[in-house]
Amino acid sequence: MNNRFVTIVRWVLLVGMLFGFILQPQSTVSAATTLTVTPITWNVIGLDSNNVNVGPNDFPVGVRVCNTGAAIAVGVTATFVWDSPNAFVNIRPGTRTTLPVTSLDLAIGACTDFYFEVEVTRTASAYDTTRRYHIVVTADSGATTGSTPTPRELYVEHLISQNRNTVSDIQYGLTIPTLTSVASGGTMSLLVGQTYYIRIVGATATQGYEQIESFITIPNTIFQVNSVSTTYTAPSPTTTNRLYADACTWENDPNSPNYRSCLGVGKNGGNTTVTYQVTILQAP
Repeated sequence: MNNRFVTIVRWVLLVGMLFGFILQPQSTVSAATTLTVTPITWNVIGLDSNNVNVGPNDFPVGVRVCNTGAAIAVGVTATFVWDSPNAFVNIRPGTRTTLPVTSLDLAIGACTDFYFEVEVTRTASAYDTTRRYHIVVTADSGATTGSTPTPRELYVEHLISQNRNTVSDIQYGLTIPTLTSVASGGTMSLLVGQTYYIRIVGATATQGYEQIESFITIPNTIFQVNSVSTTYTAPSPTTTNRLYADACTWENDPNSPNYRSCLGVGKNGGNTTVTYQVTILQAP
């Protein structure tokens, strides 16, 4: 695989940027309501190729759940389930495998995202290993169930850091117009129950990359991610509603002869901004 990059900067939070070259399938289920469950993050995770002790080792794994039926989906929950063993890839300690923290009803036509975090053990033995998983969604007291497509797995890559990929600023505030910068080594004052915007400002190589994912590693026991908006300037101004941009139609199916390669062409990158809207659930 060509063009695999990662950038890491430490403010209060770790900020990771993965770059590389998805066909994102979705499953549909029907019962009292109809839900679609779609993966919204890259299946490639990893460690720095030169030094396993630098760069990120916590990565988001997310799904988007949409109610496409004719009734409200009551009590929607999403649960992360491992389908194979790997001692080097696990749920990040101290985070939840079932979300949300409080009960959620999903209106007709509405969608919600669930983000889990996985952690790669900092050892060279983790390189090129995999671990299969799926995320199951239930509603209506279990009458409605659905899942991400299977098989699907996380692949631990050799991530290549590049000086041309940067994170230049972290901003936060109660509204987007009032976002203020957090100095390197500084802190954010966040109140439990309050909703904030947190923004990552960065840049990539001029032309961008076939695959790009920029993120903050924030535990789902403290931060509830309500929404994400990401903008890129290359090759043309683009805005998406997720952390991850699949520019070249990435093949996720481990059974495919084209697994972990592009099925098409395209890139995203340039100047980048990633804006989270989060609610603070509890003090750490």
